[in-house]
Amino acid sequence: MAGKGRASVADMARVELAILRNIDAAAKKGDSAGFSRAWLAKRVGVSEWRIHSAISRLAEAGLLEQEVRFTDAGAQLPNTYTITDM
Repeated sequence: MAGKGRASVADMARVELAILRNIDAAAKKGDSAGFSRAWLAKRVGVSEWRIHSAISRLAEAGLLEQEVRFTDAGAQLPNTYTITDM
């Protein structure tokens, strides 16, 4: 990573690609691609904030859709992610 503070363009591209690869791998296995930011952060090796930022950028670019999920009792479950057919 670029160090403390702002990420370089190359760093963010690496994080975004890693997120898309994890979602694609889950989809190929038939999983729902339900990941927490904490799980993705550990998997990719970056902070949860960097994951949040990358997911937001991917969603704004129309490359990714996320669905916020809750149990019947109202507890939040990991979000599910889908790569769009753009």
